[in-house]
Amino acid sequence: MKITFALDESFDVDYILNMVKLYPTLDFLIEVQNTSGIKSTDIQKLPQQVVGIRIAGGYNEERINNYKKYMFGKETCKEFLYDSVIYSKNETINILRKMEEIEKGINPNWSDLQKIIYIHDVLKRTIMYDPKFKEKGTKETSTLRGLLTRKGVCAGYSTTFKEMLDRQGITCHIVFSKDHAWNIFKLDDKYYPLDLTWNNTNFRKGDFNSHSFFANDVEQFNRQHVVENLDPLYGKYPELHFLDPNLINTISSQMVRDNEYESSTYKGRRKDGSMYLISQVGKATINGRDYFRYYYADLNQNSKEENPVILYSQMNLNNFINSVLFKKNKGREKEYENVNYVLNNILFSRENIIDSLKNGTYYIGGVTRKNNSNKKEVVSEISQIDKPKDVCNIFTYRTKRYVRSDGSKILVQKMNKNNQTINGQDVNTYHIFELIENDNNDKPLLKRNIVYTDSDLFDDQRKELADIFLSRERLDTIAQQTGGYLGKFNIHGGIDYNEKLAEFYDISKSIEVDGKIKKAITPLPTFDELKDLVHNYEIVIDAKYMANPNSIPIVCDKRTKEQVTEKHLINKVIMANLWLTSAGTRHFANENIPGETYAFSDNTRRIYELICDGMTKTAKRKGAIDTVAIFGNIDKFTNYSDTHSIVANFFKTPMQVNLFNQMTLDSLGIDSQDIEPVPLYSVEYAGYLANDRQSTRKSS
Repeated sequence: MKITFALDESFDVDYILNMVKLYPTLDFLIEVQNTSGIKSTDIQKLPQQVVGIRIAGGYNEERINNYKKYMFGKETCKEFLYDSVIYSKNETINILRKMEEIEKGINPNWSDLQKIIYIHDVLKRTIMYDPKFKEKGTKETSTLRGLLTRKGVCAGYSTTFKEMLDRQGITCHIVFSKDHAWNIFKLDDKYYPLDLTWNNTNFRKGDFNSHSFFANDVEQFNRQHVVENLDPLYGKYPELHFLDPNLINTISSQMVRDNEYESSTYKGRRKDGSMYLISQVGKATINGRDYFRYYYADLNQNSKEENPVILYSQMNLNNFINSVLFKKNKGREKEYENVNYVLNNILFSRENIIDSLKNGTYYIGGVTRKNNSNKKEVVSEISQIDKPKDVCNIFTYRTKRYVRSDGSKILVQKMNKNNQTINGQDVNTYHIFELIENDNNDKPLLKRNIVYTDSDLFDDQRKELADIFLSRERLDTIAQQTGGYLGKFNIHGGIDYNEKLAEFYDISKSIEVDGKIKKAITPLPTFDELKDLVHNYEIVIDAKYMANPNSIPIVCDKRTKEQVTEKHLINKVIMANLWLTSAGTRHFANENIPGETYAFSDNTRRIYELICDGMTKTAKRKGAIDTVAIFGNIDKFTNYSDTHSIVANFFKTPMQVNLFNQMTLDSLGIDSQDIEPVPLYSVEYAGYLANDRQSTRKSS
């Protein structure tokens, strides 16, 4: 039996469960137009009678009908456009988990353009074009399964990109030509072209910042992308618009402070049997010449890394391997074999690397040399490698190795030879590399984090620097949340944050198509979020706060003891704790958090939701929250006995009321007005104001 949910229908798990109960002997196929609003946990709830989930995406009914009638045979069309996007229950769960994992990196304040660039960049570097696609079917290469296999072809890239934009509520189409597929997406009523496949092609050739086919040079794009006449957009193809490539590159570099290099990491073996790991991690163009950056490590007999170092070379290893994989330039197999020998035994030989390090440079040269006729020839020995002094002097960035107490290793490279001054403060920039065990491959996963700190890491000899300040957990979470700013590791082993630097590196700002920074919208926390905040964070009441209770208190992560720097999160934690004290009117002896049971009951959930609704409505209408109106009207919608005391306590002091007012305005994207909301102080005072209909606002 088939159950189909239309585009405007919500995915209803209960309906599916009821249908299965009615027809327990039947198998069910569930069809959805996309996965917007569907979670992996929703699919987990489905019974075993659900044998498949069809995620239509771009393989919709209109496209199927067009191609079935004019191009493919009936069975071929069914296999390609219908059956290929039917996934098993487990496949669907894993695909959704992958998308959810990617979506964790999306900041809720980002504009649609930022979300699009982020999704594009993640898919570009994690799904590689499959050189063996001819040996596989469309089911594997042209669907969402590329999220699991990390390989695909143009139809797979386009399908996945559209699906992820659909989940963000951004209009996106797949477009087919006779032998290619790409996307167009919609922003502010304008359409823009994007070819993720060709950008990935540039990426796998070593151009890690590739956005060449991201709404760039629309005229050329149209010449290279001719719509198939059977495509639903044929004859309706919209006018395409251009996006500033500098804006795209700027946004891309700002939002991602970490990276993974699984697709550009290789193992090499020399003729003496020794092995090494090499990962291409970047490219720089200096004086018109390209230089490529590598993470290098020797591998011992147990395949564990030793002596990691960052190297630079003229050799574009990714491009070379790409040519070999895709069998380009046939007839040059012997030449490729010769270059491969040179790579393993000359360029990346221990002798050549030691020679460079001995001379104070991380530049190891290239594989070609010029003879008298200016023809390039492959070197045959180390002495033939050209290492000009002016080039060697470029690549002298300091590096340092650290070993944490758990045995994990990191390689740190300082990227500025002199201190940078940001907002009047000295800042150091570091790239941190770490090999992590990879469950999907026998090859370890290389990660890189870009971090900024007021500390000089190389002058600090404390063990805690690597264990605490540069822990993997911290690099994965705090650095991303703060745009890479780590703060300063002080002499007491604590971490200090400079507010000016935290503001400078903040990546939560919304950047629009015109490059303007828009006021960020931060939703009020949900009731469930309040409870999580109380469990995960604590407010530290120190002497400074006691002297000035109106100042911002210190908020720390209970588990890691890390100080929170993000202002909106601090505000939410304060709000959660104020709710706990306001609604936790009774305590139980066995409570881990006193008052939690009463503060987070079904009755208090209703009160909190009414308060938030009242704050939002009155702020929209009056420019500030109306605490008295909320107090006076709330008992019309709930009969809980403690309602009035909870509301009065929640709006008890000027600090509380001003905080909630600002949070409400921030959630609506409204600039602060010259209106000051009135605190309620007590139930009696609030009742007096409500009954006498006194003004709830004071002009400031």
